Amino acid sequence: MLRRVLVAAILAAISGQGASAATGTVVSSAANGLSLTISTQWLDSGGYRPVRVTVAPLAPSKADQTVHLEFHGYNYFYPSSREITVAQDIEIPAGSTQVSQTIPVPQLFPLQNFKVEVWVDGRYRPKLSLTSFAGAMSNEGLPNVLVVAKPTPAGAPPPLGASTLAADPDSSLLASVFPADVVTMQQAYWGAPTAPVGTGPPPLQTLITLPSNYLPRRWIELSCLDIICISVDELEQLFTAEPEQFQALRDWTMAGGNLIVFNVGAQFEPLATLSKRLAGHSDPDETVWTRPKPDDYRDQLSGPYNTYTQVTLVAAPMPQDAPFMLRPLGTGMVVAAATDDLFKQPAQHWVWMLNSLGSDRWLWYRRHGLSLQRRNGDFWNWLVRGVGLAPVTEFRVLITGFVLAIGPLNYFWLRRRGKLHLLVLIVPLAAVTVTFGLFSYAIMADGLDVRVRARTYTQIDQRAGQAVSWSRISYYAGLAPAGGLVFPDDLIAVPLTSNDGDVNNMPYHQNLVWSAGKQELVSGWVPSRTPTQYLTVRSRRSQAGLRFVPPGGQKGAQIENQLGTRVVRLLVADDQGRHYGGADIAAGARASLKPVDPGDGRSAIQELVNDRKPGVPQGFVPPSESTFRGRVRYYGSATSGAVPGASLGTSRLETCLRDATMGADRQASKADRAQLAPRTYIAVVERSPEVVFGVDEPREEDSLHVIVGSW
Repeated sequence: MLRRVLVAAILAAISGQGASAATGTVVSSAANGLSLTISTQWLDSGGYRPVRVTVAPLAPSKADQTVHLEFHGYNYFYPSSREITVAQDIEIPAGSTQVSQTIPVPQLFPLQNFKVEVWVDGRYRPKLSLTSFAGAMSNEGLPNVLVVAKPTPAGAPPPLGASTLAADPDSSLLASVFPADVVTMQQAYWGAPTAPVGTGPPPLQTLITLPSNYLPRRWIELSCLDIICISVDELEQLFTAEPEQFQALRDWTMAGGNLIVFNVGAQFEPLATLSKRLAGHSDPDETVWTRPKPDDYRDQLSGPYNTYTQVTLVAAPMPQDAPFMLRPLGTGMVVAAATDDLFKQPAQHWVWMLNSLGSDRWLWYRRHGLSLQRRNGDFWNWLVRGVGLAPVTEFRVLITGFVLAIGPLNYFWLRRRGKLHLLVLIVPLAAVTVTFGLFSYAIMADGLDVRVRARTYTQIDQRAGQAVSWSRISYYAGLAPAGGLVFPDDLIAVPLTSNDGDVNNMPYHQNLVWSAGKQELVSGWVPSRTPTQYLTVRSRRSQAGLRFVPPGGQKGAQIENQLGTRVVRLLVADDQGRHYGGADIAAGARASLKPVDPGDGRSAIQELVNDRKPGVPQGFVPPSESTFRGRVRYYGSATSGAVPGASLGTSRLETCLRDATMGADRQASKADRAQLAPRTYIAVVERSPEVVFGVDEPREEDSLHVIVGSW
């Protein structure tokens, strides 16, 4: 404990934490005609941390230059430190005065130290290279909140620093709704000043503000965040003047984020425009915005805090008119709040909003269903079947034959020939031969290719041409792929590791290279002969979908498959709410549909989903349930003990799969839950067009791919 406090104090002093809620630091160097500024300041969680890089020529360059950066992040909390290396090129056009870019760094572990190595036009420049404390810590007990402020004055934004990432506005109101012990622990862990007794709660260390012109242009760089707050005017300004940043915000929300748009007015007049901006089209369904449930208006959070005393607010009457409204957007949620200042409204309104969203949404580890620090017991229920386990029966037969042959049979055979002295040679040679045979058998049984097993949910809004997918992918590589994994740059890949004792399932060193439109996970991501899993989330524009052809003349309803994959089972509701079913529709084909009862159609889909339920392989005992335990891994976390362990059951992946197959409204009758909304469909497909495995021609087995679409 003392070591953790000392490290936190040192990091706070060096990083200049003070009143700033952002972790990380800003460091600079100058040499070889260039100045370089690196900012690691951001909020800590899973996802990809945007490391901001600013390169400025000391004098206008007469020719184009290429600056190659390698960011090395370390964790010094372990006896053997973990390391991630992320490389990216930055082009400096001739005549440039300053170029700013971000390097997305996967936060696989708390980044305590970092080193940046620099090459300019292929030559290593040690004087430009930097080493510093990164100052990143883990956080699972509180949401990460970003407040988007007005843009800084015109011109290129200066390097990101404490002056732009600050705990402003005053976040003590929001902090007051969480257990005081959890908030105080976060403060003390960072050495930040705590409020004197009787003066109210301290600021929330997981809240920052950011000028709108600093917002990232890729949604993956927002993936550490749980809640983003922005005024309706700033959102409209982004839509008009910064379409890339607006699209990143929209993609992040669709990928499961929680967007709070405030200052919409007591009468919620901008809702129609807000929907059109965010959804990409006008909603024909006027009930897409809903008022919060009165049952969620309470005097305390209905959050998942275990051992800490919940804050009980002073009782206040529920407002006659709800101060906010909600709507889903992809797999995320949008809250439209009437107030013009989220941090001066009654605290009960924050509780009402957070209860309406649910902690399964506003806590990162619950939304994703995994922890990067603590045990993930669900790791063992989605293994590639039949690999990685010893062929016990075959081994027993072979070893029994070996014992009989090398023992009595060999002895009697040599004694009859008077050559018992050869036992000292034959026994070890036979043992080596049999051992090599068993090893070879195990390798050949598992194979040398890459085998994958996927469980995916994809949502496609064909009117907007937008898609989002959540995937749990299990890998088993007989031989690690030479090029590692290659994913597009609109996807985050988060490792799902068991964290059972000393079983981590991941190497200590990983390398990633960013290039045009892709991220290359070069080495250390899929070890040979080791079960490996990732949760991937992708949000992007997409033209995939199904084209419904209503009945006309002598022809019944038809469907044209433009998903690029075979549809195994399909249930469709037309614009009148009539339901049709289909099966085995090839990619690019047109097929006739038959009218079906909604309940029967939903049951057929659910049966396929149930056949692919996660489960621990028969006869397999996870390490956490065995009598032998390795050393307990040490993780630095200020609030992990305040909340329950991770479970994929709370993830958006599993929640959306349940909602798709069983119906989202659990209070409705079974018949009502079976009904699809008009102009929507559910399809179980051979492989989702939005899911990327990262390797060429993997052997896919026992997968489940579900698509929910609308047109």
